[in-house]
Amino acid sequence: MAAKFCGLDPKHFDNADNVTKSEFLVDMYSDVINSQTTIVEELHSFKDMYKEIMSTSSRVKSSVSEKLTINSVLKFMIANDMCSIYPNLSRLYHIFLTLPISSAVAEQPFSRFKLLKSYLRSTMGEDRLSGLALLHIERQLATEVDYNKVVDNYARMKFR
Repeated sequence: MAAKFCGLDPKHFDNADNVTKSEFLVDMYSDVINSQTTIVEELHSFKDMYKEIMSTSSRVKSSVSEKLTINSVLKFMIANDMCSIYPNLSRLYHIFLTLPISSAVAEQPFSRFKLLKSYLRSTMGEDRLSGLALLHIERQLATEVDYNKVVDNYARMKFR
């Protein structure tokens, strides 16, 4: 999927297949992008404006001492109030920056669950196993819990 966004990378602005890639992105994200012609026009206009800015960078508020990367274009657009000029293009950059790099984050709980498998797994109940898995997955949050307060609250509870 990220390969389809390479047409938004300033290094690849001159590639011939950018129109095809941008049309694919419009089809994919049609709920947030207005039309194919608009995004193609915005891309061409932004490309021309970017080239002009790179040749005369003193007119721009933010420093353009280095060439933009695909990760810094949105920051550049925001710093120079260009999001209203190129709304669809800025939306595509927002989408690109929020795409996960890999599925590792989604698969992490499953790999951690495998680490919990042991002799105890076969002897404990499902509730306890789920609780231990949750504690292991969210161990950073679990280290911040004050267990003395938890035990005190549990001791003060009225049992039925």
